[in-house]
Amino acid sequence: MIKRLSALLAAVLLLAAVTIPAFAAGGEYKITVNRSTNVVTVYEKGADGEYYPSRAFVCSTGKPGSETPAGEFALTGYKSKWIRMVDGSYGQYCTQIKGNYLFHSACYTAADASTLITEEYNDLGKSVSLGCVRLQAADAKWIYDNCDWGVTVSVVDEETDPITPEKYIEAIPEDYPAHWDPTDPHKNNPWRALEAFSDVRPGSRYHKAVQYCFERGFLNGVGGGKFSPDGTVCGAMVAQALYNAAGRPDVQTAGTKWYSKAVRWMETAYPEMKLSPEENVRRSELALFKINKEDSDAVLTRGELAELIMELHNG
Repeated sequence: MIKRLSALLAAVLLLAAVTIPAFAAGGEYKITVNRSTNVVTVYEKGADGEYYPSRAFVCSTGKPGSETPAGEFALTGYKSKWIRMVDGSYGQYCTQIKGNYLFHSACYTAADASTLITEEYNDLGKSVSLGCVRLQAADAKWIYDNCDWGVTVSVVDEETDPITPEKYIEAIPEDYPAHWDPTDPHKNNPWRALEAFSDVRPGSRYHKAVQYCFERGFLNGVGGGKFSPDGTVCGAMVAQALYNAAGRPDVQTAGTKWYSKAVRWMETAYPEMKLSPEENVRRSELALFKINKEDSDAVLTRGELAELIMELHNG
Protein backbone atom coordinates (compact mmCIF):
# COMPACT_ATOMS: atom_id res chain seq x y z
CA MET A 1 0.00 0.00 0.00
CA ILE A 2 2.83 2.35 0.92
CA LYS A 3 4.55 1.61 -2.40
CA ARG A 4 1.34 2.42 -4.32
CA LEU A 5 0.95 5.74 -2.49
CA SER A 6 4.57 6.60 -3.14
CA ALA A 7 4.16 5.85 -6.84
CA LEU A 8 1.00 7.95 -7.00
CA LEU A 9 2.70 10.84 -5.22
CA ALA A 10 5.66 10.62 -7.59
CA ALA A 11 3.28 10.75 -10.60
CA VAL A 12 1.51 13.80 -9.18
CA LEU A 13 4.82 15.56 -8.55
CA LEU A 14 5.99 14.70 -12.06
CA LEU A 15 2.78 16.17 -13.54
CA ALA A 16 3.23 19.27 -11.41
CA ALA A 17 6.78 19.68 -12.66
CA VAL A 18 5.48 19.65 -16.23
CA THR A 19 2.44 21.89 -15.97
CA ILE A 20 3.11 24.03 -12.90
CA PRO A 21 6.70 25.26 -13.08
CA ALA A 22 8.26 26.85 -10.01
CA PHE A 23 8.54 30.45 -11.16
CA ALA A 24 9.79 33.40 -9.16
CA ALA A 25 7.04 35.82 -8.15
CA GLY A 26 6.09 38.04 -11.10
CA GLY A 27 7.29 41.62 -10.89
CA GLU A 28 8.58 42.51 -14.33
CA TYR A 29 5.12 42.77 -15.89
CA LYS A 30 1.54 43.70 -15.05
CA ILE A 31 -1.44 42.94 -17.27
CA THR A 32 -4.73 44.74 -17.77
CA VAL A 33 -7.70 43.10 -19.50
CA ASN A 34 -10.22 45.69 -20.68
CA ARG A 35 -13.62 44.01 -21.09
CA SER A 36 -15.13 47.10 -22.74
CA THR A 37 -12.64 47.24 -25.62
CA ASN A 38 -11.46 43.61 -25.63
CA VAL A 39 -7.84 44.63 -25.32
CA VAL A 40 -5.06 43.16 -23.20
CA THR A 41 -2.35 45.65 -22.27
CA VAL A 42 1.00 44.52 -20.87
CA TYR A 43 2.84 46.95 -18.61
CA GLU A 44 6.59 46.52 -18.21
CA LYS A 45 8.57 47.66 -15.19
CA GLY A 46 11.00 50.45 -16.00
CA ALA A 47 14.38 51.25 -14.45
CA ASP A 48 12.62 53.74 -12.16
CA GLY A 49 10.38 51.03 -10.74
CA GLU A 50 7.26 52.37 -12.47
CA TYR A 51 5.20 50.32 -14.94
CA TYR A 52 4.70 51.53 -18.50
CA PRO A 53 2.48 50.09 -21.28
CA SER A 54 4.74 48.14 -23.65
CA ARG A 55 2.45 46.01 -25.84
CA ALA A 56 -1.23 45.36 -26.48
CA PHE A 57 -3.19 42.36 -27.77
CA VAL A 58 -6.66 42.13 -29.27
CA CYS A 59 -8.72 39.62 -27.30
CA SER A 60 -12.17 38.18 -26.71
CA THR A 61 -13.54 38.33 -23.17
CA GLY A 62 -16.66 36.64 -21.82
CA LYS A 63 -20.02 37.06 -23.51
CA PRO A 64 -23.10 38.27 -21.57
CA GLY A 65 -23.93 35.68 -18.96
CA SER A 66 -20.38 34.29 -19.05
CA GLU A 67 -18.45 37.47 -18.30
CA THR A 68 -14.76 37.39 -17.49
CA PRO A 69 -14.73 38.28 -13.77
CA ALA A 70 -13.66 41.83 -12.95
CA GLY A 71 -11.08 42.46 -10.28
CA GLU A 72 -7.40 42.03 -9.56
CA PHE A 73 -5.76 38.61 -9.67
CA ALA A 74 -2.30 37.08 -9.72
CA LEU A 75 -1.22 34.41 -12.19
CA THR A 76 -1.15 31.04 -10.45
CA GLY A 77 1.80 29.61 -12.33
CA TYR A 78 -0.32 26.90 -13.97
CA LYS A 79 0.36 26.62 -17.71
CA SER A 80 -0.36 24.04 -20.38
CA LYS A 81 0.41 23.92 -24.09
CA TRP A 82 -3.10 22.52 -24.72
CA ILE A 83 -6.21 22.33 -22.55
CA ARG A 84 -9.59 20.80 -23.37
CA MET A 85 -12.34 23.33 -22.71
CA VAL A 86 -15.75 22.71 -21.14
CA ASP A 87 -17.42 22.80 -24.57
CA GLY A 88 -15.06 20.15 -25.96
CA SER A 89 -12.84 22.55 -27.92
CA TYR A 90 -9.14 23.04 -27.20
CA GLY A 91 -7.11 26.12 -26.25
CA GLN A 92 -3.43 26.54 -27.02
CA TYR A 93 -0.77 28.31 -24.90
CA CYS A 94 -2.90 28.39 -21.76
CA THR A 95 -1.98 30.46 -18.70
CA GLN A 96 -4.26 30.39 -15.66
CA ILE A 97 -5.62 33.67 -14.30
CA LYS A 98 -7.83 32.08 -11.61
CA GLY A 99 -9.89 28.92 -11.43
CA ASN A 100 -11.33 28.09 -14.84
CA TYR A 101 -10.37 31.48 -16.29
CA LEU A 102 -7.34 31.42 -18.57
CA PHE A 103 -5.45 33.31 -21.20
CA HIS A 104 -5.39 31.09 -24.29
CA SER A 105 -5.60 31.13 -28.08
CA ALA A 106 -8.74 31.09 -30.16
CA CYS A 107 -10.11 27.55 -29.93
CA TYR A 108 -9.44 24.42 -31.97
CA THR A 109 -11.43 21.25 -32.57
CA ALA A 110 -8.47 19.13 -31.41
CA ALA A 111 -5.10 19.57 -29.73
CA ASP A 112 -3.66 20.24 -33.17
CA ALA A 113 -2.55 23.61 -34.56
CA SER A 114 -4.16 22.81 -37.93
CA THR A 115 -7.71 22.60 -36.50
CA LEU A 116 -8.41 26.25 -35.69
CA ILE A 117 -12.08 27.23 -35.45
CA THR A 118 -11.83 30.06 -37.97
CA GLU A 119 -14.90 31.91 -36.69
CA GLU A 120 -13.31 32.23 -33.26
CA TYR A 121 -10.22 33.87 -34.71
CA ASN A 122 -12.40 36.21 -36.77
CA ASP A 123 -14.38 37.11 -33.62
CA LEU A 124 -11.33 38.29 -31.69
CA GLY A 125 -12.13 41.80 -30.53
CA LYS A 126 -15.67 40.82 -29.50
CA SER A 127 -17.04 39.59 -26.18
CA VAL A 128 -17.87 36.03 -27.22
CA SER A 129 -15.90 33.66 -24.97
CA LEU A 130 -17.17 31.55 -22.09
CA GLY A 131 -15.17 33.70 -19.68
CA CYS A 132 -11.58 33.02 -20.65
CA VAL A 133 -9.48 35.64 -22.44
CA ARG A 134 -8.90 34.43 -26.00
CA LEU A 135 -5.95 35.79 -27.97
CA GLN A 136 -4.11 35.33 -31.23
CA ALA A 137 -1.80 32.32 -30.92
CA ALA A 138 1.38 34.43 -30.94
CA ASP A 139 0.00 36.72 -28.23
CA ALA A 140 -1.13 33.81 -26.07
CA LYS A 141 2.33 32.30 -26.51
CA TRP A 142 3.97 35.57 -25.46
CA ILE A 143 2.09 35.53 -22.15
CA TYR A 144 2.75 31.78 -21.82
CA ASP A 145 6.51 32.34 -22.33
CA ASN A 146 7.00 35.57 -20.40
CA CYS A 147 4.42 36.01 -17.65
CA ASP A 148 4.92 33.76 -14.68
CA TRP A 149 3.51 33.10 -11.23
CA GLY A 150 2.51 36.25 -9.36
CA VAL A 151 2.08 38.60 -12.35
CA THR A 152 -0.85 40.90 -11.55
CA VAL A 153 -3.86 40.74 -13.87
CA SER A 154 -6.46 43.52 -13.57
CA VAL A 155 -9.76 42.93 -15.35
CA VAL A 156 -11.43 46.31 -15.86
CA ASP A 157 -14.00 48.22 -17.88
CA GLU A 158 -12.43 51.33 -19.40
CA GLU A 159 -13.39 53.45 -22.40
CA THR A 160 -9.89 53.59 -23.87
CA ASP A 161 -6.52 51.82 -23.82
CA PRO A 162 -3.01 53.30 -23.78
CA ILE A 163 -1.93 51.27 -26.84
CA THR A 164 -3.96 50.21 -29.85
CA PRO A 165 -3.51 46.47 -30.46
CA GLU A 166 -2.81 44.95 -33.85
CA LYS A 167 -4.76 42.03 -35.20
CA TYR A 168 -2.79 40.18 -37.84
CA ILE A 169 -5.77 40.13 -40.17
CA GLU A 170 -9.32 41.22 -39.44
CA ALA A 171 -10.90 38.06 -40.83
CA ILE A 172 -9.41 35.05 -42.61
CA PRO A 173 -10.56 35.15 -46.27
CA GLU A 174 -12.14 32.02 -47.73
CA ASP A 175 -9.27 31.35 -50.13
CA TYR A 176 -6.56 31.46 -47.45
CA PRO A 177 -5.56 28.70 -44.98
CA ALA A 178 -8.75 28.45 -42.93
CA HIS A 179 -7.76 26.24 -40.01
CA TRP A 180 -4.50 27.84 -38.94
CA ASP A 181 -4.04 30.92 -36.78
CA PRO A 182 -2.04 33.30 -39.03
CA THR A 183 0.22 34.21 -36.09
CA ASP A 184 0.97 30.67 -34.93
CA PRO A 185 4.77 30.13 -34.96
CA HIS A 186 4.37 26.41 -35.72
CA LYS A 187 6.88 25.35 -38.40
CA ASN A 188 4.12 23.83 -40.56
CA ASN A 189 1.90 26.91 -40.56
CA PRO A 190 1.07 27.53 -44.27
CA TRP A 191 0.68 31.26 -43.61
CA ARG A 192 4.48 31.52 -43.38
CA ALA A 193 4.84 30.72 -47.08
CA LEU A 194 2.55 33.64 -47.90
CA GLU A 195 4.65 36.29 -46.18
CA ALA A 196 7.10 37.66 -48.72
CA PHE A 197 6.98 41.04 -46.94
CA SER A 198 6.17 41.89 -43.33
CA ASP A 199 4.12 44.96 -44.30
CA VAL A 200 1.89 43.18 -46.85
CA ARG A 201 0.04 40.58 -44.85
CA PRO A 202 -1.90 37.69 -46.37
CA GLY A 203 -5.50 38.68 -46.87
CA SER A 204 -4.79 42.42 -47.04
CA ARG A 205 -5.75 44.38 -50.14
CA TYR A 206 -2.43 44.26 -51.97
CA HIS A 207 -1.19 40.85 -50.86
CA LYS A 208 -2.14 38.77 -53.90
CA ALA A 209 -0.83 41.35 -56.36
CA VAL A 210 2.42 41.93 -54.50
CA GLN A 211 3.01 38.20 -54.06
CA TYR A 212 2.23 37.63 -57.76
CA CYS A 213 4.65 40.31 -58.94
CA PHE A 214 7.40 39.40 -56.47
CA GLU A 215 7.35 35.68 -57.28
CA ARG A 216 7.71 36.47 -61.00
CA GLY A 217 10.42 39.11 -60.56
CA PHE A 218 8.25 42.00 -61.74
CA LEU A 219 8.62 44.02 -58.53
CA ASN A 220 10.98 43.87 -55.56
CA GLY A 221 10.80 45.18 -52.02
CA VAL A 222 12.42 48.26 -50.56
CA GLY A 223 14.73 46.38 -48.18
CA GLY A 224 14.45 45.17 -44.63
CA GLY A 225 11.80 42.63 -45.58
CA LYS A 226 9.32 45.37 -46.51
CA PHE A 227 7.49 46.27 -49.71
CA SER A 228 6.05 49.67 -48.68
CA PRO A 229 2.68 49.24 -50.44
CA ASP A 230 1.68 52.85 -49.73
CA GLY A 231 4.96 54.27 -50.98
CA THR A 232 5.03 56.50 -54.05
CA VAL A 233 5.97 55.44 -57.56
CA CYS A 234 8.12 57.31 -60.07
CA GLY A 235 8.02 56.97 -63.85
CA ALA A 236 11.15 54.81 -63.91
CA MET A 237 9.56 52.30 -61.54
CA VAL A 238 6.46 52.02 -63.72
CA ALA A 239 8.62 51.54 -66.80
CA GLN A 240 10.76 48.89 -65.12
CA ALA A 241 7.76 46.94 -63.83
CA LEU A 242 6.10 46.95 -67.24
CA TYR A 243 9.39 45.98 -68.88
CA ASN A 244 9.90 43.12 -66.44
CA ALA A 245 6.35 41.84 -67.02
CA ALA A 246 6.97 41.95 -70.79
CA GLY A 247 9.88 39.55 -70.39
CA ARG A 248 12.70 42.13 -70.55
CA PRO A 249 13.07 42.13 -74.35
CA ASP A 250 16.39 43.21 -75.80
CA VAL A 251 16.64 46.99 -76.13
CA GLN A 252 19.39 49.12 -77.61
CA THR A 253 20.10 52.27 -75.63
CA ALA A 254 23.04 54.48 -74.82
CA GLY A 255 21.68 55.11 -71.32
CA THR A 256 23.53 53.67 -68.33
CA LYS A 257 21.02 54.15 -65.51
CA TRP A 258 19.25 51.20 -63.89
CA TYR A 259 16.05 52.09 -65.72
CA SER A 260 17.49 53.10 -69.11
CA LYS A 261 16.46 49.96 -70.99
CA ALA A 262 12.99 49.96 -69.45
CA VAL A 263 12.31 53.61 -70.26
CA ARG A 264 13.57 53.16 -73.83
CA TRP A 265 11.37 50.09 -74.27
CA MET A 266 8.30 51.92 -72.88
CA GLU A 267 8.79 54.76 -75.37
CA THR A 268 8.13 52.23 -78.11
CA ALA A 269 5.59 50.00 -76.37
CA TYR A 270 3.49 52.87 -74.97
CA PRO A 271 4.37 55.99 -76.97
CA GLU A 272 1.27 57.81 -75.73
CA MET A 273 2.52 57.74 -72.13
CA LYS A 274 4.87 60.53 -71.21
CA LEU A 275 6.23 59.73 -67.76
CA SER A 276 9.15 61.53 -66.18
CA PRO A 277 11.52 58.83 -64.89
CA GLU A 278 12.28 60.56 -61.59
CA GLU A 279 8.94 62.19 -60.78
CA ASN A 280 5.97 60.67 -58.99
CA VAL A 281 3.29 59.20 -61.25
CA ARG A 282 -0.35 60.18 -60.85
CA ARG A 283 -3.25 57.91 -61.65
CA SER A 284 -4.39 60.24 -64.43
CA GLU A 285 -1.11 59.61 -66.26
CA LEU A 286 -2.02 55.93 -66.57
CA ALA A 287 -5.49 56.50 -68.03
CA LEU A 288 -4.44 54.24 -70.88
CA PHE A 289 -4.82 51.27 -68.53
CA LYS A 290 -8.25 52.34 -67.28
CA ILE A 291 -7.29 52.14 -63.62
CA ASN A 292 -9.60 53.34 -60.86
CA LYS A 293 -10.62 56.88 -61.84
CA GLU A 294 -11.50 57.92 -58.30
CA ASP A 295 -9.18 60.70 -57.17
CA SER A 296 -7.34 60.48 -60.50
CA ASP A 297 -4.94 63.25 -59.45
CA ALA A 298 -3.63 61.17 -56.55
CA VAL A 299 -0.11 59.78 -56.68
CA LEU A 300 0.09 56.10 -57.62
CA THR A 301 1.26 53.79 -54.83
CA ARG A 302 3.48 50.74 -55.02
CA GLY A 303 0.56 48.52 -54.06
CA GLU A 304 -1.56 49.96 -56.88
CA LEU A 305 1.30 49.43 -59.31
CA ALA A 306 1.42 45.76 -58.28
CA GLU A 307 -2.33 45.46 -58.92
CA LEU A 308 -1.93 47.07 -62.34
CA ILE A 309 0.96 44.81 -63.37
CA MET A 310 -0.86 41.65 -62.24
CA GLU A 311 -3.98 42.66 -64.14
CA LEU A 312 -2.03 43.42 -67.33
CA HIS A 313 0.00 40.23 -67.10
CA ASN A 314 -3.16 38.16 -66.71
CA GLY A 315 -4.62 39.79 -69.81
